Amino acid sequence: MQEIIQFLNHASFIVSNDKYRLISDPWVKGRAFNQGWQLLVDTPDVHERFDQEIAKATHIWISHEHPDHFSVPTLKSIPAEIKKNITVLFHFTQDKRVINFLSNAGFKEVIELKDKETYQIDEDFEITCQSHKHLDSWLYIAIKGKKIVNINDCGITDITQAKRVKAITGEVDVLLTQFSYANWVGNVDEEQRRFDNYDEHYEFIKAQHAVLRPKFIIPFASFIRFCHPENHSLNNGFPTINRMLESFKKLKGTQTILMQPGQIWDCDSDVNNDKSIAFYALYEEQSVEIVQPKETLYDFETLEKSSDTYIKKIHQNNFSLVIRLLKWGKYFRSVNIKLTDLDITVNLDIVKGLTKVNNLDNNEIDILLSSDSLNYALNFDWGAETLYVNGKYQIQRHERIFFRQFYISILNSCGYFFPFGVIKFLFKEKIAWRLGL
Repeated sequence: MQEIIQFLNHASFIVSNDKYRLISDPWVKGRAFNQGWQLLVDTPDVHERFDQEIAKATHIWISHEHPDHFSVPTLKSIPAEIKKNITVLFHFTQDKRVINFLSNAGFKEVIELKDKETYQIDEDFEITCQSHKHLDSWLYIAIKGKKIVNINDCGITDITQAKRVKAITGEVDVLLTQFSYANWVGNVDEEQRRFDNYDEHYEFIKAQHAVLRPKFIIPFASFIRFCHPENHSLNNGFPTINRMLESFKKLKGTQTILMQPGQIWDCDSDVNNDKSIAFYALYEEQSVEIVQPKETLYDFETLEKSSDTYIKKIHQNNFSLVIRLLKWGKYFRSVNIKLTDLDITVNLDIVKGLTKVNNLDNNEIDILLSSDSLNYALNFDWGAETLYVNGKYQIQRHERIFFRQFYISILNSCGYFFPFGVIKFLFKEKIAWRLGL
């Protein structure tokens, strides 16, 4: 079999010709998203295989900054003598944070890919990258006459968005796409909501399929478990491999290729998925390893200082008057938070900061989370986005009220400042209006 694609784990795979080997989004061990995620398959065999393959790699492409794609521990684990032979590719960003990190990490070269501009790896191997929304990007690969699109977990949710991809790629041979949810979907007792969410996610895949018309589809980027005591209930309702494959059978004219770690495929041959189904069934049947990591319990005074620093930074880096006007207009409403490990309730306000509140009824509390999660959200520009992905919270009343307190910092982390930079971003990337801002 002539090798073109080799799957490593989760969202990481290799595309290669006779001379060059491109590895995407390497994450093969350890936890991610503030101890909230672990790999479904996290075995020494995968680690050893990654070490062997990375030694032969010429390029690494990273889709976005989320730690299941941009895994700093994985990148740091690559030996220095190997890094010197690897070119790293990342899409254009305003903030340059990832580019700067990679440039100082000892790699041979770091290249920032401009949107829609073709990068030639070899005469029969070229790629085109397109940024998506505020953080993500997808990749088009043309190799050995085959057209491969890696959507990863870009939110290509409808026909209009899929046509933006097709404008660059045309109809494709192979589509790689995320097959399930990767964030909070419902409280502990809302299993049916999660079960139904997969049906909604499948509609996204149907739209991608209807426009791109792939001959083959590889479901990936969802081989994870929610592994923290505060989020493990999110596994209840997560689609099984069999349920996913049954739904994919409805994608007419397309064969689904279920790949297990290390599997190689030529992008052309029919594949019997039975071995891969049996392989993943072993891991699905295992109980999720729920381990309480060592986390600091942050007292109110520490959280108050974190909040003061956060609020000060937001108002210094953005147009404070507009923020205050939006607060007055009740767009940025303050949020009541029950801190489960401290057993106290606090109010977070984008102008006033953090204060204690007493004698609130349950129906006045918006969200429940730990002091560790709140402190993380306050101390890192991307912290609230991490919390949304790891799902380590419960909603009592309103979810959006809480996350609106952090919308500005999330966009600041990508180099967009409020209001003019954010407006420029929204007009440039019209799909961003669907973020729910």
